[in-house]
Order: sequence, then C-alpha cells, then structure tokens
Amino acid sequence: FEYEEMIQKLSPWGVKFHFFEKSGKLRRFNVSNYYRLWKIINEGNYHFVIVNSPHALDYVSVVHRFLRNKPKTIIVKRNARASSFLSLKFKYSIGDVIVCVSKKVKEIMLKSGFPEEKLKVIRSGIDLERFYPRAHEREQIRKELGIPKDAFVFINVANWHPSMKAQDLIIKAFSKLPCKNCFLVMVGYKTDTEGKAIAKSLGVEDRFLGLGFRHDVERILACADCFVLFSFYEGFPNALIQAMAEGLVCISSNISGAEEVIQDGINGFLVEPGQVEKLKEIMQKVYDLDNAKRQEIGLKAANTAKEFSVENNAQQYIELFKDLAQR
Repeated sequence: FEYEEMIQKLSPWGVKFHFFEKSGKLRRFNVSNYYRLWKIINEGNYHFVIVNSPHALDYVSVVHRFLRNKPKTIIVKRNARASSFLSLKFKYSIGDVIVCVSKKVKEIMLKSGFPEEKLKVIRSGIDLERFYPRAHEREQIRKELGIPKDAFVFINVANWHPSMKAQDLIIKAFSKLPCKNCFLVMVGYKTDTEGKAIAKSLGVEDRFLGLGFRHDVERILACADCFVLFSFYEGFPNALIQAMAEGLVCISSNISGAEEVIQDGINGFLVEPGQVEKLKEIMQKVYDLDNAKRQEIGLKAANTAKEFSVENNAQQYIELFKDLAQR
C-alpha cells in the first residue's frame, strides 16, 4: 500500500520520511537508489540505522561501505531460516548488533558463527490497547459477517502465502472435521480469492469466509473461538500474540517464537508443522472442550500476551540505544 498507512500514523508525531527507492523489477540494480540512500544517511548524520528487513539489508550493506561517518547499525533478524554464507559474510557482518526476534533466531545466528555479544533478543510487541478480550462485541460481529450465533468459529490471520503460512493445509484440516456447525474465517490479502478457491475445491465453501485485507482485525478476532496458526516457519508470530491477547484458545505449529510463548495444553496447543491429520485432531479437541475450559485457557493466553506490549518492546530498544551510544 505504498507506505500510506505508516505515513498517516506517524506524521502527527513529527516523524520525517525520506524515500530513496524507486520501484521496478530491477530496482536492486538501480544505482540511483543506492546513491539516494547514501545521501540521506550521510546528510542526516544519524546515530543509528535500523535495518528492518532482508530487502532493506540489501541496500544498507552496500551503502554502509561508502559512508564517511558510519552510524551504529542495528539489523533486525525476523525469520528463523538460516542465512547463506555470503549473506552472513557480506551483509549481516556490517551490524553492530543483530536484534533477534526470538531465542530460536538467536540460536540459528550463533550456529552460523556470530559472536554472542553481537546478538540481542527483543521480541516484537503488540498494541494491548487495540487487542484485548471483547466478548461483548462477539454477537454483533457475527451478525455483520453472517455467522450463526451458536456456531464454532476457527480463524487465521495472515496474507495468503501457503508455502510459508500453510493456509491451504488449515483449510484441508478444517474440511476433515465432522462438525457441521463450524466455520473457518481467514483474514489477509488474497484470502478472499485464493482461500475461497481452495475451500470450494474441498467442499467447504459454505462454511468458509475469506475476508481479504481488513483494517479491523481486532474486531474480527472477537467473533472467533479458536485461532489457528500453521506456519512452516516464523520469527516471532505477532498474529498469534494478538489472538492470545483477545483471549482466544490458540493452536500453533511448534515453530520459532510460538514455542516460547505457548505451554502446550495450558495457554494454548502446539502441533508440528505440516501434520494436517494432527492439526485436525487438535482442532477437534478444542471444539470438544467445555466453555469453562476454553475460557480458562483463553484467560491464561491473554495474561501471557501482556508480556509483549509495544511499551516493553520500546523500552528494550531504548536500552539498546543507550548501550550502543556508550560503546
């Protein structure tokens, strides 16, 4: 969405924006893009440069070598996939600190040979003023979506990316459930097209809602009974923490980040990635729980999520900035 929402949210705080990248298939080979970034950093005389994605790192790792006064560079490692030797040698090596969004990501970087003193775990934060239990809105939201008041609703929130997020496998597991009063809601880019097509092919299109991109994810979550995350890999799954904050019973694949926040059977449930039959069994298990047990697990999930506020996240970055400034 061309950064429009980010600009709208941050502009009232007086944040300045400097755009250097002109889009196009060959943008990484456009020398002008690198020059514009070099000029911005050079003239800005910044104390820190935070590199928030692999795409950004492609640019910064090149520009960094031509800066006269090099700012402290913080690279955020968001996924738990091992990086190639060339990426580690020529990109991540420029970082003064690698922020790992989970312990698992840190373990992977350590195994790659990065010194521990360069690695710091700072988990992502969520806005607890936006995500919180809102059972009082449940009936109204279901009415808006056309979901029966007494139905059991599973939900997944992620942009359509089956090779990573495995939404197709969630739909497959859902199609195997014997409950006829169950619905599956998916929120995220292309879930309203790609997701619906798969649901139709599996014969559950009448109990599937693909809502596409939404601004009101927090409200949509409130209509559900159980959140399902079945990704093959994540760094730290924000969508999972948001659902936990809403007090939902959550099922997650046993991946980086999720394994650090979910205690299986206590504040949620874990399943190995790709095991569709096992996922179906756990979805059935959650469906069969009585209301009191579901509420108990949901309450524990919501209490766990409180540890991951944006305020805690910001404080950890403040401490990191102070530490780097004193070095």
